[in-house]
Amino acid sequence: MKSDFFVIQEMYTPQECAEIRNVIERHINPAFVDQPAAGVTKTVEASGCLFGPCRQHLERYRNAVINVNKMVFGLDLFEISDFDILNYNRYTEQKQGEYGWHKDSVVNECRDIKLTAILNLSEQNYTGGEFYFHLNQPRHVPEISTPGTLLIFPSWTQHKVEPITSGERISMSMWFAGPNLK
Repeated sequence: MKSDFFVIQEMYTPQECAEIRNVIERHINPAFVDQPAAGVTKTVEASGCLFGPCRQHLERYRNAVINVNKMVFGLDLFEISDFDILNYNRYTEQKQGEYGWHKDSVVNECRDIKLTAILNLSEQNYTGGEFYFHLNQPRHVPEISTPGTLLIFPSWTQHKVEPITSGERISMSMWFAGPNLK
């Protein structure tokens, strides 16, 4: 592994972000149940949908994650299928949206989540909602505050989103899994 995380600034234009939001919102699965990390504060409107209906709009996203993994992380990943879930998160001022320190993981005997890929889909600027990693000490990642920006990192890395103080932060996340880590 050559880096702790990787950022692709403004990978999507504001117009493309609006199209992605629209497609996701049209395909939200009402049966989706958010499963935040145990014992962690999460005041976010979280929903989910299948990757399939969004594939056309997210092919660049998927390709970017696969390429960055090859060049930076070198993890053994499964291919994304149309039935994989993506998370759609709205951090609002009204709820002081935040997600405390956590790692992304799954309780499953045959796979592990290896990479997390977060795409900022926000419509406008917001205050608060800063993203941090804990890499021996807290490290702010200001680049992810720009709409259209993609952040990719190993899922076992501690991270958090600070409370929103004004506006709304919208993000989409997917987790890229692979065979169990050894």
